[in-house]
Amino acid sequence: MAACAGEGSDTTGAAWPLGQPDVVARMADPLTIPPHDKDLFRNLVFSTGIGDDRFVRAVDMRPGKPGVVHHAVLQIDPTTASRQLDETDPEPGFGGMSLGASEPPRGHFLGWTPGKVPLESPASSAWLLPGGSDFVLQVHLPATDTTVLLEPMVGLYFSDTAPTDILSRILLANETLDIPPGATDYIATDAMDVPVQLEVLAAYPHAHFLGRTIEVTARLPDESVIQLLHVANWDFGAQVEYRFDDPFLLPAGRRVTMRYHYENSADNPLNRNDPPKRVGFGLESTDEMASLMLQVRLVSEEDVHRLTETQARHTLSYAPRNWAARYDLATAMLHQGRPMEAIPYLRLTVQDRPDQAEAWGNLGVALAQTGQLAEAVAAWQRVIAIDDGDIQAHGNIGNAFMATGRPQTALEHYRKAASHDPEDAILQARIGTALAQMEDLDGAIDAFERAVTLDPDDPGLQQALETLRDQASRK
Repeated sequence: MAACAGEGSDTTGAAWPLGQPDVVARMADPLTIPPHDKDLFRNLVFSTGIGDDRFVRAVDMRPGKPGVVHHAVLQIDPTTASRQLDETDPEPGFGGMSLGASEPPRGHFLGWTPGKVPLESPASSAWLLPGGSDFVLQVHLPATDTTVLLEPMVGLYFSDTAPTDILSRILLANETLDIPPGATDYIATDAMDVPVQLEVLAAYPHAHFLGRTIEVTARLPDESVIQLLHVANWDFGAQVEYRFDDPFLLPAGRRVTMRYHYENSADNPLNRNDPPKRVGFGLESTDEMASLMLQVRLVSEEDVHRLTETQARHTLSYAPRNWAARYDLATAMLHQGRPMEAIPYLRLTVQDRPDQAEAWGNLGVALAQTGQLAEAVAAWQRVIAIDDGDIQAHGNIGNAFMATGRPQTALEHYRKAASHDPEDAILQARIGTALAQMEDLDGAIDAFERAVTLDPDDPGLQQALETLRDQASRK
């Protein structure tokens, strides 16, 4: 594990394009990677160093030198789950393609590729970084015959203004690439119909060394086609995120299409194979990729869930075992009031990723909403087994036991939750309610007095306290 170097600190001496960051987060110690003959993926876990919630308007990632690092992805974990994965692995961080329980900020993709420069978002599009969170930085390290020293850093730039934009993402990809040697114009496509009105704010395409031209288009209601993006001479060593000066407005039902062109001939100066060899889809430098992330702005939170469902179904159409897409589909269904449909996908998620506490928690919610209370409690107990400090899981179990007439057991879970968040007025009220059902009026009054002190503007808490006092005075 590592700590943040502190506000405004930077010991590298290198200039930051956006100016000195408000905070520079880094690993506590440099990471030494010995020579390796295959590409490596390591997920490095280190503290953001942020004690309170902050809004982030820009991130400058410095995972390592181009050539040493193929690409990097940064995600956020407000829980301890990624730390626990780190602690089970003898090497710094943990291996594999999964970034643990971390997630990207909604509507943002925090990625680094050679040539990508940091961009500043408007204050309306800043994202929330929860206090006490960890960063999970996944670095892709190509094969090398030398020892590599990594000193990854993340520069953070804050905004004092809460964001107002409702952001999400569209991801297009083609994982069926099979580019024969000698091909001069191999084409890979993908397309998706958007279910809601949206504005396209930015585009982030990705391909490897054989990519030559990238085209992104959208079909409008009058069947005309507009060009969102055209990269005439793709260069893997100079990848950038394209942020549009004027967002593209797309009505619901419009189709977005990507069309990537590849050249696997000896005339391609970037071809790493001499003579050319067949190249397929893969994550290593010698493979090829075709992906596109679009940052979009939506009208409402309901539209976020509708787009998430469409995106998840689209991803599952070409990657049916993608656990993240299954989970996104389940949560979208849950948010739209369809818990029965969500349950099978949630079960598949926890089957594939039994360490995902959030998935177990949502499975519990879906089961409870469909009347399967005993199974819901079992799911929430799995959450606690992963993270005993999960306040929501303890609270949910307490509610379930209250609903089945077991206030003593409910009280144990409410108190456990309150031990992690003693400033939560609702938890204090639940403790009071459990004590009242156990006929401990003095204890119930004490709990509600704490609740009222924490939230004096809630008339319901004050009324409940007065009712308890009245009951006590009549005894």
